[in-house]
Formats: sequence, structure tokens, C-alpha cells
Amino acid sequence: MQALCRVAGADQARLLAVWELADPTWPRGATGPAGQAMELATPPPGAEYRRWRAAALVSFAVIVVLLAGLLWALPAWSG
Repeated sequence: MQALCRVAGADQARLLAVWELADPTWPRGATGPAGQAMELATPPPGAEYRRWRAAALVSFAVIVVLLAGLLWALPAWSG
């Protein structure tokens, strides 16, 4: 924490005091009843495939937009 304060150029004493106050009050993990195991929801079948497919489609759309912008800008630059 002190190294981060030095890098940021902030007042170390003030930030450390705030850190010491915030650290014990910050929630840690799940707040369920003690002693009971929490069930993790299993994703529906095919969810992993849909997530990767959506990421691929977004990546492709970004590439298409960048390529269209480049093709639009090249004739303007060539004069």
C-alpha cells in the first residue's frame, strides 16, 4: 500500500488511515449462513459454446468496422 501511495504521489498517512478503517469493514466472500454449503448453479448445456460464439461474432464485427473505416479513409488520404 505504501508503494502505491508513493507511485500515485498521494498523502501516505491519510490513505493508510483510510485503508485501516476500510479493511475490517469490507465484506469478505459470501454472506450466507455459517456451516451451510452454497450450491453453485450449473450453466445450461451449450452455454460455453454460445459465449465463445458471441465473442467471435463481436470480434468479427469490430474487424469489419475497422476495415470499413480504413477503406473509407484511404481514398481520402490519397487525394
